[in-house]
Amino acid sequence: MDLLCVSNGHGEDSIAVRLLKQLRRLPGAPPLAALPIVGEGGAFQKAGIPIVGPTQTLPSGAFIYMDGR
Repeated sequence: MDLLCVSNGHGEDSIAVRLLKQLRRLPGAPPLAALPIVGEGGAFQKAGIPIVGPTQTLPSGAFIYMDGR
């Protein structure tokens, strides 16, 4: 069994990396990979977690600001 972590932005990448680092320390941990939907997945790359699929930096950085009206 392999584990693919799908994330939707920098915040989720950071949380996922923390979880995946702990998971990979366990005996019999499955092979790990990441699919960042938003951004290039730098946190995964830095942690040595392979990225599958294409990545893309969006102009907004995935943040949408709303004025609350």
